[in-house]
Amino acid sequence: MHKETCSVGEAATLADVSEATIRRWIQLRFVRATRVAPERGAWRVDKQDLMMRLGITKGA
Repeated sequence: MHKETCSVGEAATLADVSEATIRRWIQLRFVRATRVAPERGAWRVDKQDLMMRLGITKGA
């Protein structure tokens, strides 16, 4: 099963927080994320996990 992911910027928009906050959440393991380009520091955030943490249901 393929997990839906989003960029740090998209996650920040969805959560209505800054990109720095999303990166801090990743560092603190508050949200699941996968590093996709270590040389650039790029991450893909697990969108379902982020939405669960924010209390957003899929149908909302």
